[in-house]
Amino acid sequence: MSALHLPERIARLKDRGLVLTEAERADELEARDAELRIRSDRQRELDILQQIPWRYQACTVESWKGSMPQQAIQWDPEKSWCLLVFGAGNGVGKTHLATATWRRLAEHIRPALWRSTGPLLRSIYAGFGSGRASEIERSVTMAKLLLLDDLGRQHRSSEDARSRLVTILCERYDWRRPTIITTNLRKSDLAQWDPALADRIYSSESVIVGRQGESWRSR
Repeated sequence: MSALHLPERIARLKDRGLVLTEAERADELEARDAELRIRSDRQRELDILQQIPWRYQACTVESWKGSMPQQAIQWDPEKSWCLLVFGAGNGVGKTHLATATWRRLAEHIRPALWRSTGPLLRSIYAGFGSGRASEIERSVTMAKLLLLDDLGRQHRSSEDARSRLVTILCERYDWRRPTIITTNLRKSDLAQWDPALADRIYSSESVIVGRQGESWRSR
């Protein structure tokens, strides 16, 4: 018996319900794409949350108490390299504001890193023995979006720590890589540490949001 031509074989299989119609195939592909998008969204949200310390994981635009500063909501990394959240005291919402802004942008700017300055420097030191120090520094330097929390906590640390952090931030400035920084240091305070870095962070290319008032932690 001669073999059936391919269209005839497909027609017979369709009659037996073994081959999807074009419409059914399109529906199946659309359903698969939708499922992959959901999985991708969930994984992206998980990747974001895993970087943020537990205390700040609920920090979003929606959870902000009162009216969020428009400079943070409207910050456009294409126009200014740095969003600096400055506060003259502790507990005034610097990290909440910075994290909410970072999360909004991390949805579409990747890779995005959330790092607290002190632990970051300790991880670099710990990487000296294993040879991972340069790898850690490079990942922070090259990240498409970086949040650096609490710049200044380590300002009394070693000269080596200062120079490494200065190098990271200066390179990000040179390449205009979006960076969000929280700090208690005024420009004059930071200038005592490194004048060039102070000039870059407090430049006209930065958007500066001031925070002051009673500590939220005491409310």
